[in-house]
Amino acid sequence: MGNVNGFPPILGVFYAIFHPTQGSKVVCQIPDGSVIPTSTVEVEEPLLPFDLLKNYLIPKSSLCNRLVGIKYKEKYIMGYPVNIIGQDYERNSFTFNFVFIFPSAEGVGPYEVAIQRLAKMFTALEHQSRFLSNPHNVYRIDSILEQMFQDLNNYSECQIPIDEANRVNIKLFPVLEPPPNIEGHHVPIPTVQLSDLRDESWDPTMDRIIPYINGINSVRRISDMAEADFSFTKECIQYLIHYDCVILIGIVQFSNIYACSPNVRNIATDASMYRELCGFIYQKTLSNNRRSSNSQSSVPSDGDHVSTPLSASSIPGYTLQLSPAEVLKLYCSLRQGVNLCTWYTEHAELFRNIDLRRFLTFGVIKELIHRVHAFQIYEPWILAARLGKSYHVPGDFVIRRALEENDIQETLDGIDAVRKCFRVPCSVDALCSDLRAPRAKVVKLLRGLGEFTIINR
Repeated sequence: MGNVNGFPPILGVFYAIFHPTQGSKVVCQIPDGSVIPTSTVEVEEPLLPFDLLKNYLIPKSSLCNRLVGIKYKEKYIMGYPVNIIGQDYERNSFTFNFVFIFPSAEGVGPYEVAIQRLAKMFTALEHQSRFLSNPHNVYRIDSILEQMFQDLNNYSECQIPIDEANRVNIKLFPVLEPPPNIEGHHVPIPTVQLSDLRDESWDPTMDRIIPYINGINSVRRISDMAEADFSFTKECIQYLIHYDCVILIGIVQFSNIYACSPNVRNIATDASMYRELCGFIYQKTLSNNRRSSNSQSSVPSDGDHVSTPLSASSIPGYTLQLSPAEVLKLYCSLRQGVNLCTWYTEHAELFRNIDLRRFLTFGVIKELIHRVHAFQIYEPWILAARLGKSYHVPGDFVIRRALEENDIQETLDGIDAVRKCFRVPCSVDALCSDLRAPRAKVVKLLRGLGEFTIINR
């Protein structure tokens, strides 16, 4: 049974209690016979051995009132056992559990909140009217479980009336990953038309930064262009990432180094990925003037950004495309020790009709290639760490003077970023972003301040 609406299916659900004389027992089970044998249905093998797991499904009071998960072979069993203390019960307590059985532990996160709420709701009903401990309600509980089993598997939600005042309301929501930490040098790439999402009630910062999220501008540049607070800009982009509206990659610069990953073979074996690549990297609507200006790419020697699309594919009748083998060869030729400027010069002929930035972006997003990041390391820091000794760190006055000599604007973020380089390895991209300066200037600045070495990893 496959996933239903993106959620793992429920293989079975049952209601178990601790009986005063019979011990742990299953009162209701859906499907019938899925946990313990019954005379009405013949089942070759139950989903789980209840007698083997009953001490965990109806546990001691110390394990009650909390979510309990059990992995049995490939299956995953989850419940929320509840222990209610009361003098009206035979043993002064009543223990019950609604247990769900899944094919595996993968993707069961959305059910956790639902199972907890279900247990707490029936706990309240038990306090109010002894709904669970009353043996006359067994058939009603069985009916509720059956409808819940069917509705959650088919519609990922259920609304089941219990009485005039109570009903079981469950709706499954996907559990989204927390957004990653965002740095100023990251580039957000929209996956949807962000302008179509605009609303009058939007946060002002969100409204101001949306026009500048184009897959080229970095987070720091977006903040500067929109004249928005940097921390607010990062928070807004985190929201967009959380809802799958943008994804993050690094800045594409001619000084970058890329290397292929084992997944690169997918571009030659997956026809749909190749078609997606072609639709992404070939420009189709450039004017003749724009085409002529972009057909000859200027490759800066100082490692500056790839600032314009390198494309001429809009020429009428110009249908030349790279074959899957040629695309694979290009991606595989990206390697350690060769920066993008050198690599592009070697393959410039093949890039006359494709967008270099999009070509690299597609490879990073699909994990066909990965970025080899550069870090500045202060050599005396390494020696001092080994010997446990102190080392000299330039003061703020020296850093300010070096910034002025290298024609780099002085900012608090920039001074803090340079000061940090003397204590820990620092990303060159992050430094360029914080100092708002090209890589060549940043490298010259640091080497003027001390013995720095660049490590690529």
